Amino acid sequence: MNDTILELDSLGPLAEGVRLECKLAQGRHGQGELPRDFWPTYSAFANTQGGVVLLGVREHDGRFSVAGIPEPQRLLRELLDGLENPARVSVNLLGEDDLQLVRIDGKTLLRVRIPEAPAALKPVYLNGDVLNNTYRRVDSSDMRLTPDEVRTWLAATTTH
Repeated sequence: MNDTILELDSLGPLAEGVRLECKLAQGRHGQGELPRDFWPTYSAFANTQGGVVLLGVREHDGRFSVAGIPEPQRLLRELLDGLENPARVSVNLLGEDDLQLVRIDGKTLLRVRIPEAPAALKPVYLNGDVLNNTYRRVDSSDMRLTPDEVRTWLAATTTH
């Protein structure tokens, strides 16, 4: 992980889209917890064009504000444990430079850059189930592929 903490004044104009997703990541106790919907976003970005997830950002009516993560090391550990668990995700694509703590308005966010997976590692899927837990990014949504879509994708990649 990049130990440098970037200091920024604000989020500025921000909009979720095909390559950006913001998640609150506060958890039940408000100290920071990886949201369950992080993993479909990981799969979707990895299977599409890659993207960035900002953890610690609140969205309300299409506007974003910094919530921060009180215990970012706890969140990092949870993320790294999941990435190394093949029962959680089929492949860890992240290197040290893909994880960065960012400080905005005195609060800490975690920036996760998810690269597009190389063709040989696609599809990136979740929970050991390629047919039912493979996602692609469409606009600002993580779309679960149907088993038929996954079979078609796999057949196309094995014929090339």
